Amino acid sequence: MKKSLLLLGAACTALCGSAAVNKAHQRYVSSSFSFERNILTKDGDAKSYRNNTGIKKALAKVGSAEDVIYDVEGQKLNMSVTCSGFTVYDGEYVFELEDEVFGSHVVFGENDEVYIYNILPQIPIGSYVKGKKAGDKIVVDIPQTVLWNENMKEGANLTICDYYEIEEDGEIYYDYAPSEDTTLTFSISKDGTWKAEGINPRHIIAYSFCTDGVWTKYGAWDLSLEPFNETQGSVPDDLEVSENFWTYKCDYIGYGWPVNFAQGGEEVYFQGLSKEMPEAWVKASVEYDDTEAHVYIDQNQYVGDYDGVFVVTKCAKLLVNEYNEAYYELMPDDYRFELIWDYEEEKMVLKDPSVVLLFNMSKKEVYFVDELYEFELIMQDSYEGTPANPYNLTYYDWMEEYGEAVLECYIPALSTDGYVLDTDDLYYIVYANGEPLTLDAQDYGLEESLEEIPWSFENDDMTILKHYGSCCHAVYIFVEGVSTIGVQSVYKYDGIETRSEIVTLDLESSSVSDISADKKVAHVKCFDIAGREVTKDAKGLFIKQITFTDGTSITVKNIVR
Repeated sequence: MKKSLLLLGAACTALCGSAAVNKAHQRYVSSSFSFERNILTKDGDAKSYRNNTGIKKALAKVGSAEDVIYDVEGQKLNMSVTCSGFTVYDGEYVFELEDEVFGSHVVFGENDEVYIYNILPQIPIGSYVKGKKAGDKIVVDIPQTVLWNENMKEGANLTICDYYEIEEDGEIYYDYAPSEDTTLTFSISKDGTWKAEGINPRHIIAYSFCTDGVWTKYGAWDLSLEPFNETQGSVPDDLEVSENFWTYKCDYIGYGWPVNFAQGGEEVYFQGLSKEMPEAWVKASVEYDDTEAHVYIDQNQYVGDYDGVFVVTKCAKLLVNEYNEAYYELMPDDYRFELIWDYEEEKMVLKDPSVVLLFNMSKKEVYFVDELYEFELIMQDSYEGTPANPYNLTYYDWMEEYGEAVLECYIPALSTDGYVLDTDDLYYIVYANGEPLTLDAQDYGLEESLEEIPWSFENDDMTILKHYGSCCHAVYIFVEGVSTIGVQSVYKYDGIETRSEIVTLDLESSSVSDISADKKVAHVKCFDIAGREVTKDAKGLFIKQITFTDGTSITVKNIVR
């Protein structure tokens, strides 16, 4: 059976393995690398970039998965990495860096071998490059394969690229192509700082495709590394930690989790504010009044290492530009994130909901591991309760075209009383024509058939999905003749089962999504993840662009086995 992965509600457009990036609103994602090859222009009056096959390129080294270094042994030294550079995103703009500081580390192995993690830290791909210490130099042979996609048989090499100007049909284009350099050299100063030699905006450290040497649109210069000596925050030994003292609750994302707490006079400590970094401690200062307290979290606290990246607390304002696009703008360094602690209500709420607390990998740019917004901390002794109703049911009917449909819905992990539920004990059931739908093991790639779907569950075939960072779920439907589709939450906590109402969508009424069977397909084009057009019966992962007769279109990510 053909399986496809709809980008839910046509809302997610990032390719697999790449980060969805807004210039001023970026989430750090491990191995965030895009194989985009079709970037032609940059908007406004800035430069235009294109791949030009007429440029003589250095011979490409065709890599493999075995060439990528993920695990090394030796003495680890944390390093802060400073660089300038840019990344071309989606042909729309260039994200530029100037003297930006990131986190990384190096590992000193045997025989003077040295391994550098995420050598271009603004493009964290989670691998090492290998160098050799020679006196006061570190010499890295290039090209080296730093990323490989086995399904696509494509990867990226670390290279040095030279800048070119190209005139074609009266237009001036700008491009980079791999130079003939075979080494990248770092000089080591007496204070332990490494500085890349001979690198500048026209001669950049970059990634290029293994198979043909084409520049991947990532580059950096002014690259230097120096020992990082900041200490991760922790609770003083004389303070007692109260586990699960607070519960992080966010109505917007529809769930929450426990937060540990320690209190000592005018200082308090939180552990678990970040879902992505649950072990991280955040320190705050407190000013007490009779009925409430004001809790202040300072910025630039080093909270730990996330996948080799150093993370600090930052505050940012949520703004909207002229195109109605939301973005974050960092607050001044002396701004303190404020929570108001109401003793009677036993909760902490945000002083200014328009400001978010970021777990950020940069002190200068918005590049976050986690974002905390529109939340409150509540005291909750028990996680029992009746689950709130599912909502926002949407049904995408593709039975005629592809033999499948998709139900998208929101399953909040909140009780009818507004408290947080334990997601380990929360399930949901899909109803087709009023009857519980059993997900067949073969159709869904499961070990056994399933009726009650665990809240956090996703399967390898990607026919059961949980959207990252929210309570949005999606389930593929392979049943024909569905006239009503429904969802019910089931909660099994402490031996007691409670259920929400069955929320039903009548597919024969006007409440059906606009993206439904009444839209007629005009044509379909398929592309691999590198942007090359392929046939519709291609195997593996590819991107399908469906255009309708009314001029609208959506993107579908397909996996064909």
